[in-house]
Amino acid sequence: MPRKKKKSKEKRRILQNPNFLLLHGCITCIAGEVILREEPYVSAPKSFASEAVPVCQGCFKTSNLKKCSACQLVWYCGRSCQLSDWKMHRLECRAISRLDKNWRNVVAPDICLMVKLHLRRKLQSDKIIPTTATDNYKLVETLVAHMSSISEREMLLYARKAEIVKLILQWPDFNVKQTVENFSKGMEKEKGGRKSCFKAFGHFIQLSRNTHTITGSQMEALGIGLYLVISLINHSCSPNSVLVFEGKEAVIRAVQQIRKGDEVFVSYIDTGAATTSRQNDLLKQYFFTCTCSRCLSHDPVYDEIDGSFNCMNDKCSGVYESNFDVKEFLSAKKKRENFLKEFCGPSSILLTKVQSVLLEDYINLGDMQKALEYCRLTMPTYQRVYAGLHPLLGLRYYTSAKLEWINGNKVIAVDHLNKAVDILKVTHGTETQFMKELFGKLEKARAGGPCEF
Repeated sequence: MPRKKKKSKEKRRILQNPNFLLLHGCITCIAGEVILREEPYVSAPKSFASEAVPVCQGCFKTSNLKKCSACQLVWYCGRSCQLSDWKMHRLECRAISRLDKNWRNVVAPDICLMVKLHLRRKLQSDKIIPTTATDNYKLVETLVAHMSSISEREMLLYARKAEIVKLILQWPDFNVKQTVENFSKGMEKEKGGRKSCFKAFGHFIQLSRNTHTITGSQMEALGIGLYLVISLINHSCSPNSVLVFEGKEAVIRAVQQIRKGDEVFVSYIDTGAATTSRQNDLLKQYFFTCTCSRCLSHDPVYDEIDGSFNCMNDKCSGVYESNFDVKEFLSAKKKRENFLKEFCGPSSILLTKVQSVLLEDYINLGDMQKALEYCRLTMPTYQRVYAGLHPLLGLRYYTSAKLEWINGNKVIAVDHLNKAVDILKVTHGTETQFMKELFGKLEKARAGGPCEF
């Protein structure tokens, strides 16, 4: 009973917090206005994965980095970031350094995030790091987990990860099988020495539902983070705001006017997918069915064309639905283009996804003429599925401008660069380094002088 009272009190504090009120209809915003900024409660760079590009753990920059000499896993861009992160990394480094080097290779970002979650809890409990209404461990305990929807296979996976966390933090022995069985019976915690491991197991499930991928200015994945206030924002496939990142700071910006009384929404998934795909993704990852205006008013025929193949009968103009796995298909690079041209509808999202990968392939190969060809092929679908002020449409215009400029089409390049700036200055703001560089490129391009992309 005392625990329930504490949770009730904590929820009241959340509901009365200005940040929560801000997200639930107590403000008026115009497009481009910042609604909320939030630092992560905990974050982990993608660079913990051995194949990833190094990222500074302090600010998430990707250049001029040096590795921690002790743990050999964490990178910093300079002394300032290292000092600002020292209270946390002092404990983290000590824990990781105890591991055999072979074990360090399995410290994936989500495992690192879990280690940091428990270390931050300890630091706040010991009052080494201060707590606030929106920065405290009690909010972590209120996060949705959907425990009853977890399959036994998923439970086993999370339990294995919790076992690695136990090894890093040197907790008492942890029985994976027993933990899974207890969760299957609906238990919320274990008694005795396994309590911490059991809590870690539950937190892995919570984090899988509530963490955000931290992206760079061009939407490239840099790491993951837990944002306690932003986790309260509900989903819509037609959102009125967008989540972007400045370093590891999350920024919610309005992409349309939000009147007083309107709730703030973001999208949890790629809004470019067909309705059926979006609904399946949401149900699988977040355990709910979206009832936003876009989902309720979707045209089944339109969605079939987006996610389907043409009928193989030349005399038939129909399509059939597909559970096509784009990533699996991309391994057959020699055959994919001809296959798609023959069997995919001209407005198919499947076709556009594969063409986008081909676009990147040709850029990496240095064939800018072929890259431009594929960029032009993808543009109509991007304009349709990412209509309005969407960062992915703005970035596609930016890519198009670069390729048009390189191929000598300067008038089109300037036009597309203008369109990119019009979108990205709303979604990304005007003060970031990326946008300042983009403004400079636009100015040079308009003047007709040399412009390096």
